[in-house]
Amino acid sequence: MVGQKRRIPSKDEEWISIPCRSYLRKDSCNYLLLVDDLEHDRRPQAVDVFRRYRDAVDALLDPDEKSRAAVHFLVNMLEAYYFADAKAVNKALELSEPLQDHDGDVEEIRNPKGKLKRICQHFNEKEDGRKILEELDLEHVLSRPDTCAWLRACVSWIADALSAYPDAEVYRSLELARRYCLDEGKTSELTSDP
Repeated sequence: MVGQKRRIPSKDEEWISIPCRSYLRKDSCNYLLLVDDLEHDRRPQAVDVFRRYRDAVDALLDPDEKSRAAVHFLVNMLEAYYFADAKAVNKALELSEPLQDHDGDVEEIRNPKGKLKRICQHFNEKEDGRKILEELDLEHVLSRPDTCAWLRACVSWIADALSAYPDAEVYRSLELARRYCLDEGKTSELTSDP
């Protein structure tokens, strides 16, 4: 920077690297999870997008801090997971024609937000999304081991992070792994080792 003989930080450093470092250094028990949508059109660039985020997160961190930070994606966006738990959507939106759980992998739904707006024309992603999330059963969403690889990778990282604490041994117990299909369920190869 002018007068200080330092370079001007890049946008990634300013918006990601510096805040990540500050947050992790506040407390050795802090963990950081950077989450972004990975929409259908960006899937071919997933590796590049992941690498950019990971490089930005890691840029100013010490090696021990890097293990307390992860990068994950919601695919194609948060609203996709609503279709894995139709009961939550039905209750939150009070649909006259109730939805059924999506037959396939909800992470393959091209535009879940648009689909919700076609089903419920008054759908408001903030207000209605909050109501759906209050009802959403994560165990049900992850109950099928052949679906939700990206979300399962994220949940697995969280469970591993929590297991680092002696009082939190329950978080990585066999029961938790079974409930969320963490051991036998499909996970994203890209973000499984974030």
